[in-house]
Amino acid sequence: MPRTWIRRAGCSGLVALMIITAGCRSFYGVTYGVEFRIWDLPEQGARLAVPAHWKVQEGDFFQLSSEGDLDEYKHLSFEYRGLPMPEELVSMSQKKTYAYGWYDAFLVSYRNKQGVLLDKSQNEVEPEGTFQLIGQYEDEKLGTMIKFGLLHFRKGRLHALYYVAPKKGFEEIFDLFRAMESRHQFYAPQ
Repeated sequence: MPRTWIRRAGCSGLVALMIITAGCRSFYGVTYGVEFRIWDLPEQGARLAVPAHWKVQEGDFFQLSSEGDLDEYKHLSFEYRGLPMPEELVSMSQKKTYAYGWYDAFLVSYRNKQGVLLDKSQNEVEPEGTFQLIGQYEDEKLGTMIKFGLLHFRKGRLHALYYVAPKKGFEEIFDLFRAMESRHQFYAPQ
């Protein structure tokens, strides 16, 4: 089934007003003036928000990847991978064990690039399970990069999301990544 970009044109006046003002909205105290596109991946059960001006690619390993710039901030990217949740991942302790393997995979992936795991944690409030990692690695051309990852357990699926930016300016751009994250939706796959 082809992926679709949800177009918000032709909506009611209130929804249209919300879309127009979203381009000038302030997120966590930083105004970006960013318009978002929503990509629907029904076989993954995910609707994902990316800045409208970013380049988007679909693939097999990462079902969706996107990259672009924002003002003076360059080399920003977002990657999404959805997987069926193994049936044995029922309890939170089993999900935590799975997440520790996810953390280890980051270190293995960036072993030759001086990968370091800076933080790993669990959202204790989220009933289905959300885990995060923050790591850094060296890129030959771009210097030190920060990778912020979220692993969501939702509706029988694993949703791995990765946000990447240069270390310099990461704190400023992190608000954009949080704004993207707040727009993602997960539902039962079709």
